[in-house]
Amino acid sequence: FDKDTTLTIGEGTSVRYHPPASQAPDKYQLLITFDDESFISFNVAMYGLIWAYKGRFDNKYHIISLESISPLDDGFNEAYFNKIVHGESRDLSAKALLATEQRIPGLGNGVLQDILFNAGIHPKRKKSKFSDSELHKLFQSLKLTLGNMTDLGGRDTERDLFG
Repeated sequence: FDKDTTLTIGEGTSVRYHPPASQAPDKYQLLITFDDESFISFNVAMYGLIWAYKGRFDNKYHIISLESISPLDDGFNEAYFNKIVHGESRDLSAKALLATEQRIPGLGNGVLQDILFNAGIHPKRKKSKFSDSELHKLFQSLKLTLGNMTDLGGRDTERDLFG
């Protein structure tokens, strides 16, 4: 890599640090070795991504995620959520509305089921059928579920650099 290259790691990619003199894993998609002979290995599972690029990364979903408000941010309030819901012209299911097209970056199928269950909304229910009360419950469930997951350290499938 040079100073103009950016490496972006997507969710679903396992990144591990290995100290000097460690043996490389049997399988990996990318291995970066440092001057001291330590290295990091990258393993991609299902939907994981490793992007290396120069300049602006011209991927629709990456750009949307950078320009959006995180659902954990205070700016992701009920008015912002309602703008997302009502900004979609198609009558999508609750699942499609929340977990596709990066409308809410980082929100995927894994946490979606918990959010919908906690809100009492069936994943196939169409957004046109949501009452104002259900939309409020959905927003509250989204914020509380993601907040609780974050407070507890995230998903149990995610690990830090040291495993």
